[in-house]
Amino acid sequence: MRLRVEYEKGQELKYLSHLQMMRLVERVLRRADLPYALSEGFNPRIKLSLGTVLPVGIWGLREYFDLELTSHLESRHFMERAQAAAPMGFRIRRAMSVPFEVPSLQAQINTAVYCLVVGDEAGRAEVGEVIQSILEQRELVVRSRGKKPREKDLRPGIYQLHGSVLDGRLEVTAVVASGSSQNVRPDELVDGLKSRGLSYEIIDIYRWGNLIKQGDGYRSPLNDEKVELCSGR
Repeated sequence: MRLRVEYEKGQELKYLSHLQMMRLVERVLRRADLPYALSEGFNPRIKLSLGTVLPVGIWGLREYFDLELTSHLESRHFMERAQAAAPMGFRIRRAMSVPFEVPSLQAQINTAVYCLVVGDEAGRAEVGEVIQSILEQRELVVRSRGKKPREKDLRPGIYQLHGSVLDGRLEVTAVVASGSSQNVRPDELVDGLKSRGLSYEIIDIYRWGNLIKQGDGYRSPLNDEKVELCSGR
């Protein structure tokens, strides 16, 4: 049996690396005494695959992992047992069985939604002008921070960009390409906004979700349902 799980990596865990997050999930599964499958060989590991990497310092509302089980387990029972063994900041949101022939998360997810929190609601007019400036241009070139720094055009990988006020906080929401040559990272987004005149501080960044872009629509990696972007947390 194969389970696909949607979870929240809260602010308490945002400084854990991808590898550390993998180990945390493995510990939760062991503590919950779940019937997880193990790989073969001298160093058997839980057959667990986390989705796209979440950069250190950023938390996520809708992250995913796939897990192989040796016996059938109802999704609600998995959620109850796993959540009881989970640390603060780790919350199981949903889980469901998926066929083995369904492609991996890494193969399916091609879009990410990042929310950049601006430190002052008074900056709403400025944020609107910066966003409009970016959307009107064909290029948004920044200096990539990879191992080999280079000029990178973010604009082809920015699908949507808008500002809003949520719970009294001003946020910039960016729907961007993920896991491809047009991949856009959140730190690059910050650089792009600043290059277009944003003077306010970004005080927090979180990933609202990972999605599958199909044409002009977006679907959930969990159940392939159509997703309404940023319809609450």
